[in-house]
Parts: sequence; C-alpha cells; structure tokens
Amino acid sequence: MSECEYEGCEEPALRDSEHCIFHEPNKSGLAAKGFYKLIRQEAREPEGENAEIDENNRLRHWEDFGSQEHRRWVFEKDINWKGYCFPSVPDDSTQPTDFRNKAEVMISFVLAEFKESVDFTDVKFEESKEFRWTKFKGRVFFDAAHFKNFVSFRDVDFFRDTSFVKTHFEGKVDWTGAKFLKGASFKRTQFEGDVWFIGVKFHRIVYMKNTEFGDGELIVGANKFENPRHGESFYRKVRKKFENDGNRDEADKWFRHEMIMKRRQLKSYNPRKWFSYLVDFITGYGTSWSKVIGSWIVVIFGYGLAYAYFNGLTATMESVNISKSLTWTLQPPFILCDWAGLLKNFYFSTVTFTTLGYGDIAPDGLVWQLVAGSESVIGGILMATLVLVFGRKFMR
Repeated sequence: MSECEYEGCEEPALRDSEHCIFHEPNKSGLAAKGFYKLIRQEAREPEGENAEIDENNRLRHWEDFGSQEHRRWVFEKDINWKGYCFPSVPDDSTQPTDFRNKAEVMISFVLAEFKESVDFTDVKFEESKEFRWTKFKGRVFFDAAHFKNFVSFRDVDFFRDTSFVKTHFEGKVDWTGAKFLKGASFKRTQFEGDVWFIGVKFHRIVYMKNTEFGDGELIVGANKFENPRHGESFYRKVRKKFENDGNRDEADKWFRHEMIMKRRQLKSYNPRKWFSYLVDFITGYGTSWSKVIGSWIVVIFGYGLAYAYFNGLTATMESVNISKSLTWTLQPPFILCDWAGLLKNFYFSTVTFTTLGYGDIAPDGLVWQLVAGSESVIGGILMATLVLVFGRKFMR
C-alpha cells in the first residue's frame, strides 16, 4: 500500500487514490464519515459539561442551534491538521457527524476548546464552518487555508498569535465580537464574499499588508485597537475597499477613523495633535461640509454676541443706531436685549466674517479693530475650507 503524496504525510493512501483519508480532496460517503470519526478521536467530551454561559451572557439557549442537546469538545494536545480536506456532509447521512449532536448537520467547532496549538495550514473547508464561542488557547495557523462557504468566528477568543496568511475566503466571514489577545496576521488574505468586522478587539499587533477585499459587502464598526498604528493600517484598508467600490461616503467615514488612529499615535504635548483635533472638529478631516457650516455659525454668533455685550462697535452713519444692545443684570430676566441693535451686531459680524466690510459700522478702538481683524482672518480660512470640502465631496 502506497503512502499519501501530501508532503510530510506518512498515512497510507486510499484505494485508487494518491492521498490518505485526511488529504483526499473529494471524500464522500463512508470516507467522509470515517474522516470525521478520526477527527473526533483527537478530542474528548467533558463529562457532565454543557453549554457555558460567558460573562456577557452571549449564549443564552442551546435552542439557537436546534432542539437537541449539543456536545462540547476539548482538544488538549497540539493539533496538526495541515492540508486536511474537510468534506461536505454526506447526503445519505442518518447520524450526525458533527461536534454537535444536531440532526441538521453542518460541520463546526461551536464551543470547542483548543488548549494547545492548532495547525489548519493549507486546509480546505468544503462546507460552511462555525467556530462560534471557540477558545484557541495556543497558537493558531490558518495559513493558505481555503474556505469555500460561510465561516463564522463570532465571539472567538484567540489567546496566542494567530495567522491567516494567504487564507482564501470565498463566502461570507463573520468576525463579530472576536478577540485577538496577541498578534493577528492577515497578510495577503483574500476575502471574496461579505466580511463583518464588528466589535472586534485587537489587543496587540494586527497586520493587513496586501490584504484583498473582493466584491462582497464590508461591514465595519466599533472595533478596538490597543495599538493605534495598526488601527490606522486596518482602516486604510477599509477606506481603499470602499474607494474601489465607488462608495465615497463610506470611504470618507473610514478615512476619518484612519486619521483619528494616526492622531492617537502623537504625544499629548505635540502641537500637531491639538491641530489635528481642531481640523477634526471643524471639518471632520475634510469629509464634512456640515461641520464647516456649523463652524461658520459658531464664529459669527460668538463674535456678534461679544460685540453686542461689550459695546465694541460704533456707527459711522447717523442713521444707524448701534447703542449697547445686550446687558447683564442681577434681577430677572437677567439679560436685557435690544433686538434691533443685536441684529446690527450680528450683521457686522457677518460682513466681517465674509470680508465684505460695507463701512456703515466700524470697530470702536484698537482692541476691537484687532478682534474684527481676527474674525476676518478666520472667516477667510473657513470659507476657503468650505470650497475645498465641497469640491472634494461633490466634484470628484
């Protein structure tokens, strides 16, 4: 009997095949059942253990997966499944071949626990895969693995370094709530289907070099990065994905997240960090024209109230009444307002902000001339900013 031709494998090849039962790519019937039986022999089923409800109460009922009681499997030794081919469930199967006692069989590792390292390198998954609530306590390798259908890593805990280098996902991938407590590498990973990165926590390094997103939908939100440099790299990939799809609004959204991560890398005493805060507040890093308009309103009304309260203006024409129009008192209603005069102050603030300067009202004294000059400078900058933001969003 010849040996399997997969590199490094010493298992005997199947009849009329060049590969063993583990590496045979087209297993069916008894071969598929035998394969999963051998896989289960590497695990133990904890006696008396059932589904565990975690600290966030994420798993509340077994009924989420069917009416029957589910089984939980623990792998205590190093697992080497390099190059294995996990076949789809045989159509004539009458007994479950899953790690869960479920009549409606879909091969998964739900609630499994791997206490040592596990190697899925070059593994081919022909059926949908569920890794929900799985705990990988050792190092994990999915390098060059191929997932042909949906795969879920929802609420999975990766305690050690995890590698998805050159992994190929053809179907949807759900990472919702996953935790990477050490490094995570997605170098040259290919995502062809929908990808969900929601509430993912990266506690250490995450690599996204040459990661490719296909035509599927990318949903990202509420992710946490302990290292902002890697968060910047992650959001840059997301931004480029939406730019390639022509979704400019989403690209702008994640460009702002990218810049926020870049800002977090600066020291608190660095002037560039505070300037970055200012740019974000005023323009959303050039992505929000509504923020620029809001800044216009704040500046115009702020300066107008200052002119009115401190009586900083004087009329250059006898027909204009610009007497003190805003007064603070200690008796109710506390603020006395001459609305006509107040509107004149707002009018002056507006024409100063827009650098029109009709000349019917002027600052009273050197101090107020400097104040009005500062408003004119700010107004010129904000008007130019609006043109830039508007052009960026609507003229590209």
